Amino acid sequence: MKAFLITFFCFITIFVPKINFAQAPNFGAATGFALFTSEGNVTNTAASNIAGNIGTNSGAITGFETPPSTVNGIVYPVGDTTAQAAIDLLVAYNQLFNTPTTVPGHAAAFGTETINAGVYEIGGAGSVNGNLTLNAENNPNAVFIFKFAGAFTVGAGSNVILSNGALAGNIFWIVEGAISMAANISMKGTLIAHDAANSLGNTSDLEGRMYSTKGAVNVNTDVVTKPTSGGFIPVPIQLLSFTGVCINQNNQLNWSTATEFNNKYFTIERSQDAMSWAIITKVDGAINSSILRSYNFTDTLKQKRNYYYRLKQTDLDGAFKYGHTIYIKYCGSEVAENINIFPNPSNGNFSIFNDGNISLIKLTQVFNSSGKKVFEAKNFQPNINLSDNASGLYYVKLHTNTTIIIKQIVIKKR
Repeated sequence: MKAFLITFFCFITIFVPKINFAQAPNFGAATGFALFTSEGNVTNTAASNIAGNIGTNSGAITGFETPPSTVNGIVYPVGDTTAQAAIDLLVAYNQLFNTPTTVPGHAAAFGTETINAGVYEIGGAGSVNGNLTLNAENNPNAVFIFKFAGAFTVGAGSNVILSNGALAGNIFWIVEGAISMAANISMKGTLIAHDAANSLGNTSDLEGRMYSTKGAVNVNTDVVTKPTSGGFIPVPIQLLSFTGVCINQNNQLNWSTATEFNNKYFTIERSQDAMSWAIITKVDGAINSSILRSYNFTDTLKQKRNYYYRLKQTDLDGAFKYGHTIYIKYCGSEVAENINIFPNPSNGNFSIFNDGNISLIKLTQVFNSSGKKVFEAKNFQPNINLSDNASGLYYVKLHTNTTIIIKQIVIKKR
């Protein structure tokens, strides 16, 4: 870390409204994949038929090369497409995982039953065993989200049945662990294993997608068909980060987006107390984008103060949303007001922190209490080791073209 920076980073994962029954997440570049992992192998045993793309951003793809297996899609090598898909998958996963629960208290095992649209949350491992019917109640936009805080299994011979307009593209299984689907099943929806493997047993059928944020994806004599309808409705913004750093009295703000849809512009607002806000600039958005985009703005400060910042996003239709708030400490441009020594007292090995303009410092010296020079170096020296010197009071002198700044350091040996 450069000593002249005071940095306050605040990363936010998403910048989208909460999902309701009429909105599913946008998977961006991952949308076209039937099988995908951000890190791991994608493998096939025996004869499988895949309708959709296949890819990994770090790993190997094996078993799909020759008949009788067929792939109606593109097998993507590691590259720009898979890198973007990995980003988009993580954003969508976080969005789904953080969606508020609307149907609490369901048993961990989903059996032979009929359930309506909603967000179901299981506090540990869960399963499907039997014939589970998903009833959309004639609402084609009905969304089913199942969140599991542990592994997820589908028992042999089990079936997920779509009823009254339910669409596979609007069904999501979000798992904090491995996904293991047994043989001879009929499954529906997009399955995401977070940092774990995702596997489909032999002679099974999936209308959906198999994803992993970090883990293998395996099929075995199966049919996997990417949904052609439902789900994946574009959302205005998927914001990956919003950060700020103070450099020589100016605050540098940076943010990046994974996708943008109908995004007209961003507004940066500033506050001293996080209650009263003032607009300091507007930055045009990309309108529509499916690639990683980076933005920045420098706030030239006239007053020596700490500030809060927040980012506002406005759609083409005037609708707007706020992201999280970040806080940036003031760092002056003058050398003297920004010098600190740590630790103090020290065993002789200490650091000099200077958040001002270090290029102004032309010479660094240290003297003992008798006036003897024990250290000297050109320019600014952030780390000094005087552990071979005796205990006592020392003086650090930093020379600029116009002044000498003196700081005391106490060396205390055990």
